[in-house]
Amino acid sequence: MAGFFSLAALASLTGGILFADPVRTVEAVVLAVLMGIIADEDRKRFQVPAWANASAALVGMIVVIEISISENQDISAGIVAALVSGIVCGASLLAVRELFFQVRGVDGLGFGDVKLGATAGIWLGWEMFCYAIMVSAIGCLMVVALSHVRKRGWSRQRRIPFALALAPAIWLCWIVLQVGRLEIPSALSWASVHAAPPMV
Repeated sequence: MAGFFSLAALASLTGGILFADPVRTVEAVVLAVLMGIIADEDRKRFQVPAWANASAALVGMIVVIEISISENQDISAGIVAALVSGIVCGASLLAVRELFFQVRGVDGLGFGDVKLGATAGIWLGWEMFCYAIMVSAIGCLMVVALSHVRKRGWSRQRRIPFALALAPAIWLCWIVLQVGRLEIPSALSWASVHAAPPMV
């Protein structure tokens, strides 16, 4: 429990520093807590809690509506785009799961991972979802590499809790996505304005 409070505090601090916006900060905290719960449960039991994933998907749709309103965009178009991204991202992981099963005869991904991919599509869109997959895959490879460096090895039968890597990657990529929305004047523009001589 203390770990979740620490996670929420870190997410709150990150959101406050980056956004200075209470709405975005709350969204960052909620996403961090839900992704933290999912990652922790997958680490312990190789399971993605359905309630946490469903809650994240629902909150993601609310965030899509809120962003559409704040940016004066069409709400229905935002909802449709989020749903399509969720379906595409979930379907992509489902295809990987089925392909892996055909090749190896075992499930490489659980259905919880597939549903988490759909949730990621709602929050990130399919474009940023690709980066989340890349980040999580690199994280998994680093764990395996570190295990070999420590001479512990990694057998072919040993499983990797993929959601343990994917869930934090979703939060990180969403933060990056929101930072990209900010209108931050460049240091050069700021300097040019303040260095300009006063009009007489």
